[in-house]
Amino acid sequence: MTSHKLSSRMKLSIFVLICSLMQVVASIIAPNPNGEIAQGFDWLLYSSMIVNWLSWMAVPVIAWFVAQRVRTIMRRSRTSDARTYGMLAQYAVFLLLLALICESPFDYARTGVWWSLEIQNPLWALVLSIVAVIGWKAAEYYDNAARVTVRVIVLIVALLACIALKTFYGLLVMVLIYTLCPVDFSVKWKKIAWSRQLIVITGAIISGVSALVGVSMVNRVERSHRKNTRNLETGKRVDQTGRVTTHGAYGQWFLWWAYPALLVMCVLIRLAVVTWILR
Repeated sequence: MTSHKLSSRMKLSIFVLICSLMQVVASIIAPNPNGEIAQGFDWLLYSSMIVNWLSWMAVPVIAWFVAQRVRTIMRRSRTSDARTYGMLAQYAVFLLLLALICESPFDYARTGVWWSLEIQNPLWALVLSIVAVIGWKAAEYYDNAARVTVRVIVLIVALLACIALKTFYGLLVMVLIYTLCPVDFSVKWKKIAWSRQLIVITGAIISGVSALVGVSMVNRVERSHRKNTRNLETGKRVDQTGRVTTHGAYGQWFLWWAYPALLVMCVLIRLAVVTWILR
């Protein structure tokens, strides 16, 4: 916890949890559009819309966490494609199980019913993003034309699956951008050149303009990480003050167990409100 990198990741995780709570609050205060239009209906409606829009600030942060894990897997298993696919599949299964565990609490926290088809929890988009990355990597074995065709199909299918599941497609877009575009990445098309930063900003706008806040937070963390150097004697990474920095994904794993706990807390609050206030 004393390293700058670990504290940065933990701060990002806490920020994601706050935005997740904002999303639940937005759904709770939103008035029923099919109910009677009582006094304060417009105020509650617009307030819920604004709070929900602000909760999208966390989208790039979540995507960056997942992309960091995916890129770590690829780096550690680059000598064996089979190992890469196996580790990516394990990560996808982990996120799938977490999505299944969180679905019922997510539905009740947001809609008041234990199973709803109105919207699915955002973890499903992360599962689809890992599957899309696997499909993207598998296309490496084709020639140029076939590779481009397969990858376009993979992206289209993944986006359509997000829409069909009614989960937030912006997460899929940002995970793919952060995963497939390294820090110094750039792409040129005729006289137009797109840097990695411009691609990230474009993805954030597609994901909701408020997502630019999350992009800014991720950029600051990435800049601080790149300033770290490796101690020649110990082999450990140190910051500019000489303190050892941890390269683990502790912030990410904290997020994965804290998110279900947050949903359970929201369920208990809604149950308490329904039982003792609205009965």
